[in-house]
Amino acid sequence: MENSEQTEWVEELKSRIIIDNQSDVCISILDTGINNGHNLINPVLKDEDCFSHDDLWGIHDHEGHGTGMAGLAIYGDLQKAIESDQRIHINHCLESSNYSIRTSTF
Repeated sequence: MENSEQTEWVEELKSRIIIDNQSDVCISILDTGINNGHNLINPVLKDEDCFSHDDLWGIHDHEGHGTGMAGLAIYGDLQKAIESDQRIHINHCLESSNYSIRTSTF
């Protein structure tokens, strides 16, 4: 799919999102960080809710896995969300913690 077509699908889905900003529910994703600059993630994950176990790692996803997990936590099956014409109600926010178990000691 061309980038312009992907952008159209993203914008169409974003137009159907309803976010409950008053919700007390937050999903914490302990993974490789999350790229919250993604257009489908940034409405749900604020910069101030991104953390890192080690400041040297930064807060953004360095492996791609955490960002995918964020999409799953927000939308479930993204293909179904895109193909639907229904409003998407999001009743939670996200927070991210960049944490690598490979380099940590317990």
